[in-house]
Amino acid sequence: MNQSHTAFTLPVFVFFAQYPSFVYNPIISIYAQFDRLNRLLRWSKTQSAEARAQLHRAMAEQFNYTYGRDPDSLLAWRRLCLVLAIYPIPSDITECRKVSAYVTT
Repeated sequence: MNQSHTAFTLPVFVFFAQYPSFVYNPIISIYAQFDRLNRLLRWSKTQSAEARAQLHRAMAEQFNYTYGRDPDSLLAWRRLCLVLAIYPIPSDITECRKVSAYVTT
């Protein structure tokens, strides 16, 4: 995490901020927000697909900002376990991967 972000500059927030008539609620799931935005703007299937691709890029960028790009980073894996409410948080990468895979499947 070498960049400084505030809630208003995180990629998902920036994605939704492109649409001033839409009020983004970060408490509600991203996909529910996107569906609501899609209905509000009455996008065609093509427009919806293009916007969804933009949203996916924003989500990936935000994930990489939060957890990093190094799949061998113990700190990143431990941070993910914390977010997934895995306790106790494992002390090695192998165990982190194992328990996080169990939770996310």
